[in-house]
Amino acid sequence: MAKKPSANATPLRERIYHQLVEDIVRGRIGAGERISEAALSERFGVSKTPVREALIQLQTEGYIILKKNIGAVVQKISPKKVDEIFCIIAVLEAYATQAAMAANKLCKKDIAYLESLIQNMEAYSKQKKFAAYRPLNLQFHGLFVERLGNEELKRTIDELRSRMYAFVSGGMTLLLYTDRYIECHKMILEAVKKQDAAEAARLMKDHVMESRQFLIDTLSQT
Repeated sequence: MAKKPSANATPLRERIYHQLVEDIVRGRIGAGERISEAALSERFGVSKTPVREALIQLQTEGYIILKKNIGAVVQKISPKKVDEIFCIIAVLEAYATQAAMAANKLCKKDIAYLESLIQNMEAYSKQKKFAAYRPLNLQFHGLFVERLGNEELKRTIDELRSRMYAFVSGGMTLLLYTDRYIECHKMILEAVKKQDAAEAARLMKDHVMESRQFLIDTLSQT
């Protein structure tokens, strides 16, 4: 008797999609680079059908553009896309901040951890070690989401932030605005210490939206 396919088997198009997302996010495929259907078919050892389905999904989610007579091209970030993505991140991270605090999910060790992150970010900023600064920034924002424990929310925010960093090489606004970012982090931390969930959430949203404007202004000058 023929063996039935596993119910948990991942469809080819999803495997290809997830691998391409990882390649784009990690910079193995750069903004503006063309993606060949034929090359992908050969790479994954499949027909063009699942490749085309994966590319359609990537286009729907904004990773690529499918151009007539050219094919798939990795999307370059635009001010409009920055606005859309950051507005979503701002709302979600503000919610996570307020919900985690309202549920008493943050302990004294978490506050000490946030303080240490800020101190290290200040040190890296003064030393102009921006590659070391960026992951600490993500850890600061990510702690509230982690403590809330909503896995779907975490996955959504991680994907949105990954897309931003994939399209904007090295976090281009870090060079200009680290002092302001650190100041905002300190204000958020003070609200956390005072157990003012609403204020911490407001500050988080304002901080993300301000970062959005910094990036839009930078992109407009390039």
